[in-house]
Amino acid sequence: YKGTLHCMQSIAQRQGLRGLYSGISAGMLRQLTYGGPRMALYPALVASALRPGENSLSLPKKFACGAAAGGLASLMGVPSEVALVRMTADMKLAADDPLRRNYLSVLDALRRIVHEEGISTLWEGAGPTVSRAVLINAGQLAVYSQAKETVRSRFGLEGIPLQFVSSLVASVVAVGLSCPADVLKSRMQNMRPGEYGGTLDCARKIVKFEGVLSLWKGYTPATIKLAPHTVISFIILDNLSKWLLGKEAL
Repeated sequence: YKGTLHCMQSIAQRQGLRGLYSGISAGMLRQLTYGGPRMALYPALVASALRPGENSLSLPKKFACGAAAGGLASLMGVPSEVALVRMTADMKLAADDPLRRNYLSVLDALRRIVHEEGISTLWEGAGPTVSRAVLINAGQLAVYSQAKETVRSRFGLEGIPLQFVSSLVASVVAVGLSCPADVLKSRMQNMRPGEYGGTLDCARKIVKFEGVLSLWKGYTPATIKLAPHTVISFIILDNLSKWLLGKEAL
């Protein structure tokens, strides 16, 4: 692909609009097993880290809480990540390609992976998956919280405008931090038997044969994907929490 737009155009031409939503069932399961828990864990960890009389944590402590929330939640979400990566990768192969797995849905993918390759395969690439989650949540959750404080004090924004700007800043930082781990995770979860000797071997081969910047392949589509998700979910979460509990969640 020559770029993000060319990629989208090529997929739509070959497979129709349906191709742009390949792996959507796995993506939904991922949100249930990973997306929701991390959102719940972060404010709980922040509340437990606050000392008596403190109203806010320092940025390093926010990073630590975000990293812990992401790491713990990601362990539950690894199987759905494996299914998502494989179902999406399938769409790049021709319909008659013998390497194509042809999973019918995320449940069919999980069932076949366990039956054909063993249950441990559901946690293939757990290392880079957890690493990615630690980095993306440290950047996303912590930077969002910090950005709200900074933007509020410097520019006087409040409400949805404040949440919108802060979540965009968090998205850009989070993708930059997590992109290398995301590339490694995808390569590991979609690898053929014996292709890589482990995460470090995968990283070494990518840098050797494709260049170090290849670790940031997909930065633009990753930002396009994460930014709307972050903006919508953080605004909804903060305002629901404020309405129900009297205070913002993040």
